[in-house]
Amino acid sequence: MPAPIASTAPTTRRRGLWTGVVRPTLFWLHLVTGVAAGAVVLIMSLTGVLLTYQRQITTWSTGTVQVPAGATRLPLDTLVARVRLAEPGVKVTGVTVRDEPNAPVAVGVEPRRTIALDPYTGAVLPGSPDVRAFFAAVERWHRSLATGPSVRDPLGVKITGASNLAFLFLLISGAFLWWPRKVSRRSLRAVLVPTFRARGRARDWNWHHVMGAWTAPVMLLVVFTAAMISYAWPAALVIRAFGGEPPKAEAPREGGGRPGGARPEGPAFAPDLDALFAKAGAAAPGWKQLQLRYPANGAKTATLTASATASNRPDGRTTLTVDARSAEITKVQPYAKLPVAQKVRSWVRPVHTGEAAGVVGQTLAGLASAAGVGLVWTGLALTLRRLLARARRRALEVVEDGEDERRPVAA
Repeated sequence: MPAPIASTAPTTRRRGLWTGVVRPTLFWLHLVTGVAAGAVVLIMSLTGVLLTYQRQITTWSTGTVQVPAGATRLPLDTLVARVRLAEPGVKVTGVTVRDEPNAPVAVGVEPRRTIALDPYTGAVLPGSPDVRAFFAAVERWHRSLATGPSVRDPLGVKITGASNLAFLFLLISGAFLWWPRKVSRRSLRAVLVPTFRARGRARDWNWHHVMGAWTAPVMLLVVFTAAMISYAWPAALVIRAFGGEPPKAEAPREGGGRPGGARPEGPAFAPDLDALFAKAGAAAPGWKQLQLRYPANGAKTATLTASATASNRPDGRTTLTVDARSAEITKVQPYAKLPVAQKVRSWVRPVHTGEAAGVVGQTLAGLASAAGVGLVWTGLALTLRRLLARARRRALEVVEDGEDERRPVAA
């Protein structure tokens, strides 16, 4: 019986649904999204690095005051009056007092500025205005790309909000694309261990995967909380996940004011600050910092927060509600008694900045932001190399086709 003739037809490797359809589609969506949002993500990541230790640097630049022997602290109302005298027409937005004898009193004014005063002499501390101005400018770029004078300029906020969602998609899709097709020691080493000897595409590919793999958990927290700041629905998902009920959306406003008309001015808020802070301290013993936020226009209440720690963790705070007309404390809410929705919202910013875990958390958030810069840079470099390689291949194909047309036909 003759031996069967071996087939000379080329064998084709079957490609499954993931390798043949899903992964290529996800790859191109990842690439296009990265190119579209890359510049904005790069700016937000770079400014995020600069804002890593903003609170500590600002406090350090303000410094402390000398405590004169036998001196008594000036009334808080007097200090606020000094601010209004130094800057006529300025609008005061809050007052912050710390329990250290040598700590200055901070008076917040619009737009988003803080004036530090010596509580014994009433002198305005020079501190470092350049430091505060620098961080104010960086924050404008971080939150709204400095498209307007406000840190929350509507146009810039829309762009950064959409870019946060795009970055979130890049991280999730990148995790799927990062996972090796065949898991082995060699394949895991290629995406987990940085190589500094490689050059060109190999270097960019390795660094892109390594930075993404090691910082993905922290970066996901930072970017998701950024989306919660930009939009209401991510916070609503988290609130429902913890068994809470998201707050109802406000009715649409005409012209940016209250429904049906202009926003009315609120009542004059001029309490006896020392008496108010004394009551707040008695309601929250062991406080380290008391921060009063004046009521916004039309608001019936002000908020006074007593923090039991020097950190920015919300679980050490007690929230006191102050009536805007009588300046009396009407409600005292320790963190444990806050509604779930309010608890979730109180953690968003500390988790985003890393302050929820102290200096270690801030450092991790800063490193994640730095990795975001690296991911955008290497991702765009890989895209450019891919496009240039494809253009060279097409040019070579055109040349070869032209040579084939000029070759004589064999007899």
